[in-house]
Amino acid sequence: MATTEYDIIFDKLADDVFPYLAELRDGGTVNMMMAPSMIVEDFGVDKYLARNLFNAWIDMLNREKQEKK
Repeated sequence: MATTEYDIIFDKLADDVFPYLAELRDGGTVNMMMAPSMIVEDFGVDKYLARNLFNAWIDMLNREKQEKK
């Protein structure tokens, strides 16, 4: 649950950034290590927020993978 202004911004951005990252991954033409830089460019956020969004997306994927086991 979002409690700070940062959390609220993060949650709203995640709704847009996570599908964007899934499209990048599924397209197979981008090295995903470049994704945080692309988030900075395409969403106009700083590199720290972009990195946090990317890491949260990776964590989500790992949780989903563990749940399937």
